[in-house]
Parts: sequence; C-alpha cells; structure tokens
Amino acid sequence: MDAKKIIFGLIALLLALAVFFVINFSPKPQKVNHPQNDQMQSINYDQSKGKLYYLEPKGNNLKSWDINKDQVETLIDFKSIAIDWVEYSPDNNYALAHHTNPENGVQTQTWLVDLTTKKITKELPENISVVSWRSDSQKIAYQFSDFEGTANDLVVSDPDGSNSQTITQLTEIYYQLYWVGSDKILYFPLTTELAPVNISEININDKQIKYLAQNVYIGNDNKINDQTILFQLSLAESNNFKLYKYTPNDNKFTLLDDFALARPAAIIDKDSFITPRIFKDKYSLVKFTGAKKKALKANLDKMQDISGLFYFNQAVYIASDGSLYVFHE
Repeated sequence: MDAKKIIFGLIALLLALAVFFVINFSPKPQKVNHPQNDQMQSINYDQSKGKLYYLEPKGNNLKSWDINKDQVETLIDFKSIAIDWVEYSPDNNYALAHHTNPENGVQTQTWLVDLTTKKITKELPENISVVSWRSDSQKIAYQFSDFEGTANDLVVSDPDGSNSQTITQLTEIYYQLYWVGSDKILYFPLTTELAPVNISEININDKQIKYLAQNVYIGNDNKINDQTILFQLSLAESNNFKLYKYTPNDNKFTLLDDFALARPAAIIDKDSFITPRIFKDKYSLVKFTGAKKKALKANLDKMQDISGLFYFNQAVYIASDGSLYVFHE
C-alpha cells in the first residue's frame, strides 16, 4: 500500500477520533431542579440580587427564583391574562409585561410592574408592539400603532407612559428598537420574510436620522450594553448569516464568528459575553472577550433549543425547553 495513503488514512482516523471524544466526553450541563417544576419564559437574571426572574406561562405568573436559597416567589399573578413577553429594566426594579388580544391578534396591552413592591403600577397606552429600556432605567422607547393606518410612531416616554414624545413616524408594521446612550435610538424593521432592511439611528433631540447599514439581512440581534450590539447578518439573500459586533462609538461592524448567534447571550462583564453557536444543527457555546473568542467544552448535543443564557459564579446557566441547566467553565 502506498505510504502516503497510509499516512492520510491515519490522519483522518485521528481527526475522527478527536471529534468523537470532544462530542462524547465533553462535560454535559447538569439540570438544575426547580423547586416547583415550573416552565420558564422571558428569563432575566439579576446578579446583584442573586435572583432569576421569569414568566411561568401555565399560570400566567411572574416569579422570582433565588437560586442560592432555592426559593421561589410569585410576584404578579396575571390570572386569565396570557402574557406574551416581559421586558425587564436594566436595574431589575421594574418590568413591562405585554399581552396580545387572542381574538384579533393585533390589539395589545402593556403593564408596568414594580418588582420590589410586587404590584402593577400603571397600564401604558394600548397597541405598543415593542419596547426598549434606556440603560439608566428612566426612559423607554416603543413603537405605537393603531393598525388602522392613522398612527405608526416611534415614541419615547417615562416607564409609566407619561411625558411621551413622538420621535418619528415609521413605515413598517414591526420594528426592533435599542437605546444607544442617553439620546439615540437604533431601529430597523422586522420582516416576516427574508428581505433586506436598513439599520438606522435617530437622535431624539434633533430628530436627525443616520443610516448605519443598508440592504442587509438580519437573522437575530441582541444588545449587550450601550457600546456593544450583536447582529447576525448576511450581506446577500441567503442563509449565510454571520455574527457581527456593532460599536456605536466608532460606527463599526466587526465580524466575530461564522456560526454564532446574537441571542441569547450571557453577559460576563462589559467586555466579555457568551453566545450559542450552531453548526450542522448542533449547539455549542463560544466566549468572546474583546477580539478574542474561545470555544467552551460543553456537550450540548441533546439540546434542541437555547432560549436563555446567564453567567454566575464562574458558571453558565442555560435555559432550554423550559428547564434550566448549569455548566462550569
């Protein structure tokens, strides 16, 4: 037999064995047993309080789970009102809970919830479709639409809906919004079909609009902090989405990875975060620190979805299919 063929065969065998051992012998995340066996949606972790906030969809309850003490508390019982999503304030003192009328699928209601007093403090105007909190938790931005063609606006207000100000008129049905610093909002339309969009930024004081990217395709997106927004982008009409980091200070999109997702993300500090990576329908985790990245050796082979990530005490917590798992770096 030709010596070169033997060498190439041995190399191929070693590579196959390496892949086998990585897949089968990497540590598997361990399931964290929930004391009430709740399903969890709209998950948010407050590291300073050591609490996990989440929506329990079966009973329409907003709850907190102290993981260290293993104690669960019901904060708000929405009773028969089915909540679609919850958007938490950056300081985790408040949350906005959103409901869509099942009879028409368009009429919506949004409530401001005080997570400390455990009370609904105010109902905001009807027909708010998306909300973004400013980083100081003192202002929100939202899209207001009446679905009759008379209003489709980008609005800024206090969290309870007071002191509202229309910033600009919008043209599409749904948008994504992100505060950038104290006086700018990044926004772009959400399309039901694969279509190119423009990513824009507006100054809420002088109403000047700047285009950050034009004719790009967006897979998913996520704001890490005021200086880092993640986009899974494609520059052509294809499924070839790649993860980019947008930094508002220099108005720059930087390629991070060919297969990582923007959402969800576990924020470690202002420079580091972890996101899922999906390749050939298999999940893994990758850690980004500045321009560097590191693949984490977590065996996620059995996970069908990852709906949430957070980081605590040198461990990564993974929400998958309504349950919580922990992986230690």
